[in-house]
Amino acid sequence: MIEVYILVFSFAVLAFGLISHRIERMVITAPMVFVIAGLLTGSAGYVAPEYGLGQDLVLILVELTLVLTLFTDAARINLPRHWGTVSIPARLLAIGLPLTIVAGMAGAAFLFPGLTLLEALLLAIILTPTDAGLALPIVNNRLVPVRIRNAINIESGLNDGIVFPLFVIVLAVLESEIFSISTGSILTFLLEQVGLGVLTGIFIGLAGGWLMSRAIGRGWMTPTYQRLGLVALAFITWALAGEIGGNGFIAAFTGGLFAGYVMKAMGKKVIDFAEAEGQLLILAVFFIFGIFMATLLPGMTWQYVAYAVISLTLVRMIPVKISFAGSHLRPQTGWFVGWFGPRGLASIVLLILALQQLSSDAFSRTISLAVGATVTLSVFAHGITTMPLIGRYAKAVSGMSAEAPEKEEVEEVPARSSVIFGHHKED
Repeated sequence: MIEVYILVFSFAVLAFGLISHRIERMVITAPMVFVIAGLLTGSAGYVAPEYGLGQDLVLILVELTLVLTLFTDAARINLPRHWGTVSIPARLLAIGLPLTIVAGMAGAAFLFPGLTLLEALLLAIILTPTDAGLALPIVNNRLVPVRIRNAINIESGLNDGIVFPLFVIVLAVLESEIFSISTGSILTFLLEQVGLGVLTGIFIGLAGGWLMSRAIGRGWMTPTYQRLGLVALAFITWALAGEIGGNGFIAAFTGGLFAGYVMKAMGKKVIDFAEAEGQLLILAVFFIFGIFMATLLPGMTWQYVAYAVISLTLVRMIPVKISFAGSHLRPQTGWFVGWFGPRGLASIVLLILALQQLSSDAFSRTISLAVGATVTLSVFAHGITTMPLIGRYAKAVSGMSAEAPEKEEVEEVPARSSVIFGHHKED
C-alpha cells in the first residue's frame, strides 16, 4: 500500500512540475493538486488502516514538516530589523488572534452541542493559525502594498508558534479531566513543556546561529551546507527539547526567532532552504490529508460545512476588523486581510497531534471532520479567489490618497518563493 502512495505522490510532483510555470497565473495551486490527488487515491480504495493518521510514519512526517516550518518562518522574520512594520501584525496577533479563538469556540459550541466548552476551545485553537504557504500568492504579489503584504506574512509566520503553547495547555487539561491527573502534575507538565522548550530554543538558536554566522562570514560553509546547517539546527532544537522534557515545537519556533536575530543576513538562505527541502514535505502532508479526507466524506454533514464557512468568514474577518479599529486603515483593507487567513499545514499537524492523545473517539471524529472541512474549503476557496480579489483590492488602493496608511513605505519582510504554490510574483 505504501508503494501506491509513493507512486501517486511522485507522479503528482512530476506532473505538476512539468506545467508549473505555465499555470503560475492561473487559479490552480499546488495544494489543490495534491489534495485532489490524495482524495482520488483514497476514493479508489487505497487506504489501509496501518497507514492512517495515527500511524507512526505519518506522525513523524508531519512532525518534521512542522518543525521545519516553525523554525524557518520564525527565522525569516527578524523582528528587531523589521520593528517599524509590526504595528499591523501586532494588532492581528494581540487582538485578532484571541478574538478568533473565542469566536471559533462559540461557533463550535453552537453547531456541535455535544462538545464541552474545553473541547470546543481545542477545536478553535487548531483552526486559528493561518498558513504561510497558502498566503504566499498575496505576500509575493507587488500589486498589494508592502505594508499589507508584511502584515499577512508576519502574522502567518508567527501565529502558529504563538498558538502552540495554548494548544499544549488545553490538550493537557482536557486529558487530565479524562484520566484524573492532579492539578499539580498538570502545572509541572506545562512548566516543563513550555519553559524547557523556550529555554532550549533560546540556547540552540543563539549558539547555533552564532556558530553558523561565524563560519559563513569566514567562508567555511558552502551554500549547500548553509541550508543543511539550518535543517540540523531545527532538528537539534526539536530533539533536544524533547529529550529533556520540553516541547520540541515550542523550542523550534523559539530557536528560529533567535537564530534569525543572530544571523543578520540569513533571510535569502532561509528562503532557499524552505523552497528546496521544506516544500516537498508540505506537499506530502497535503497529499496525505487528501487521502484521509476521502475516508471522512461519508460522515460529512451540513454542520461541518457550516462551521468551515464561518471559520473562514465570520470567525476570522470580524476579529480582524475589530483589531484594525483606530488604525485608520481603509475598510477594504480590513476585509481583504480578514479573508486571506487561509487554514492549512498548521491546522492539519495540530489535528494529527491531538488525535495521538485524545481518548474520546466521538470527539476525535468531530474535530477530524470540522478541521478537514475547513482546510479543504480553504485550499480551494482561497486559491480560486486570490487573483480576482488582488485585482479588486489593487484598484481600491490606487484610489487611496498618498497619505493612506496602506501606502506607508516600509522595508519588505522576506518571504518564501511562491513558485511551488502556483502563483507568479508580480513585478
